[in-house]
Amino acid sequence: MVREALEGVLSPTLATTLLFEALERWGPAPPETLDQVRAFAMGALDTTVRRRMLVDEADDIRERLERLFAHAPKPSRDDEPTLKILTREIGATQEMLVAPQRVPVVLLASGTELADRLSSSLGRDRVAVFPVSTAETFTKALSVVEAPVVLIDAMHAPRLDPYTARIALRSLRAGTTLVIWGSETLFGQQLAVMLEGAGPTPVELMTREGTSPLFDLVLSRRTVA
Repeated sequence: MVREALEGVLSPTLATTLLFEALERWGPAPPETLDQVRAFAMGALDTTVRRRMLVDEADDIRERLERLFAHAPKPSRDDEPTLKILTREIGATQEMLVAPQRVPVVLLASGTELADRLSSSLGRDRVAVFPVSTAETFTKALSVVEAPVVLIDAMHAPRLDPYTARIALRSLRAGTTLVIWGSETLFGQQLAVMLEGAGPTPVELMTREGTSPLFDLVLSRRTVA
């Protein structure tokens, strides 16, 4: 809802970048209820927009958001195909909504910060993120989810060493894009070296380059039904 309002004024890439930065300002857990989303839009997002945009542009965006919330409908759940995926830390399965036009992304990290921000910034109609943190759940997710993107968050290093990650990545499907986010970190550097000549060639993204390259890469694997 908020992303669509931003994209009515800004390019999709800039809108997504602003959302991501605002979510970092907001806190570790993204807003979920309508009241939380309104507070986020009028607080952290408004502050972020005003730091990056002209005053008139920022005022225009705020007015659009205020009109949007004034006529906000009650949340609804559309009927969509489902995909069974292992839960983050246990072997049971859970139903995850995955529409055909969504990009499934397996994310290996110690926490869910990046997963939450990807989902909130890109939109759950565009991406379905499956976060895992252990060698067991990572291996199982790679075998269960037909994900065109496998993302390793080196900024929040997972609970396994680079060698174990390399072993798990042997089962990576052909054509899958492997991404190391935070390649400047010690874990990212160790993993990149470990994969040289013995595994898939990763796309290495440094956080100082910003989030746009990561967003563009994920959305480039999107198939619109």
